[in-house]
Amino acid sequence: MKKSGTNANQNSDIKNMVKDAILELDLPTKKDILDLDLPTKKDMRDFSSRTDIKSLSDKIDRNQKSLDSLDDISKKIDRNQKSLDQIDNLTRILNENEQNLKDLGGLKERLDLLDKIYVKIDKIAGDVMTYRNQQELNSAEISKHNDRIETLEKHAGIAASL
Repeated sequence: MKKSGTNANQNSDIKNMVKDAILELDLPTKKDILDLDLPTKKDMRDFSSRTDIKSLSDKIDRNQKSLDSLDDISKKIDRNQKSLDQIDNLTRILNENEQNLKDLGGLKERLDLLDKIYVKIDKIAGDVMTYRNQQELNSAEISKHNDRIETLEKHAGIAASL
């Protein structure tokens, strides 16, 4: 029972780790994407006519900042991927532990059966030893009887050719 409690604690700890890892995922929001200030067709025409270079320069600066923030987002995504990999590893470990517990349950039944078999084998071996001892005693008795018969035959003069 302690083992199942320990496994429940381990499973609870792993679930908490998974929840924490998911909460750490910091994905870009729709607002982050919409904040990207990309030049429009009009901006491109203005740029080609060189009428609003200052405005375009500001937009380029804002876009550079957005790109920098996208780099940060990329780093966050990499961290999130590592967290997801850890979650996958924890899930695999949980599955292996669960299978090992199932295997141990089946092993206990096999061990109980093996114990019963050993008890029966010990009983049979004991019966065989008893039988062999009895055969030796019977053999000794028969040998004694044969010796007596021979002695009687000698003294009585009966031919041993029977």
